[in-house]
Amino acid sequence: MRVSIIAPVDPLVERPGGTRTYLMNLVKGLQKAGLDFSLIGVDFDPSDGSPPFDFTPVVTAPKVSSVRFLRGLMKFAKKNTFSGDTIIHAQRPDYLFPFIFRKHENKKLCTLHGQLHRSVKDRKGSFYGTAYKLLESYSMKGTDHVIAVDKSTLDLFVNKYPFLSDRSSLIPVGIDVDSWASGNRASAREEFGFSDNQKVALFVGRLEKEKRLDLIIESVPYVRKVVDDFRLAIIGDGTLKGDLKKLAESSAPESISFMGARPASVVRDMMTAADVFCLASDFESGPLVVLESLATGTPVVATDVGRVSEFIQDPMMGRIIPQDPESIADAIIQVVEGDGEAMSRRCIEMVKDFSFEKSFKKTLEVYEDLKR
Repeated sequence: MRVSIIAPVDPLVERPGGTRTYLMNLVKGLQKAGLDFSLIGVDFDPSDGSPPFDFTPVVTAPKVSSVRFLRGLMKFAKKNTFSGDTIIHAQRPDYLFPFIFRKHENKKLCTLHGQLHRSVKDRKGSFYGTAYKLLESYSMKGTDHVIAVDKSTLDLFVNKYPFLSDRSSLIPVGIDVDSWASGNRASAREEFGFSDNQKVALFVGRLEKEKRLDLIIESVPYVRKVVDDFRLAIIGDGTLKGDLKKLAESSAPESISFMGARPASVVRDMMTAADVFCLASDFESGPLVVLESLATGTPVVATDVGRVSEFIQDPMMGRIIPQDPESIADAIIQVVEGDGEAMSRRCIEMVKDFSFEKSFKKTLEVYEDLKR
């Protein structure tokens, strides 16, 4: 058995995103299990060499859109074939389209990372939303199995495509807990220039509409009415960066900093240094970033999306909030004025139940079923 993973990811270039985290943990699992696999992805930086496994980029460029990646896959699927025992494992429904259209007879598997049709429509408009919907429908009819990473996504797809009910699995995703283990908080705060008394909130993610970072930025003046020395740090990049910077300038410029995209090691250190992690998304499938924050010992303030209510089990781990700036501010104040050490211990204790090893074992079972 061989697995070919399909995703617009460069394994040597770290960029924030739950799909990349899932994929790299999957790669680690396959390597540890000694299974034969390859990655069909993208190469953002040709000068950084090659990863220690079979990797084929279908696009080479500093930035690659989903449309461009799909075109690259179409060319790849036309010119290349897989061995008969290969399972094609795509990380989006439309990424299976080229292989179904070109009549590749391999078993086809798709991991569903949330409500992509809604995300595409919100970001790129109704034309792209309709085009994606057609590709998704075509691909779902040709797939042999789907894995949903959260129940709401599974229910959505089975409702849209009833024929998936007997060829689908719910496999909640975990994280590599050890790699996100909390470091020394005092050293991390010193590294980023935070004083002992300063309270720090952190956002990590794409600067896109569905993340609703605007609500978090608008909450800062309300927090500052109670917490004088308060700062919001933002890690990530995206199409709304300019608009969000303007909003920050009009809200509380001295209290909000944009750090750009940073590697996982910096994100981990920032989470360790922060007093609270904030997320106000319209929708999510995990989100894994919440687990990553909890693993560093930092409580979370987040909207009730994806599996957040499963992750945040009591007030010692954070707050689940409605989508309005004042409510976000109230939750931030409650967390940063709480017993930080006790909350940190509770977060670290709880997150051990969400290891990626459990997810990988169930994914391996799906591979074996498809092989049979």
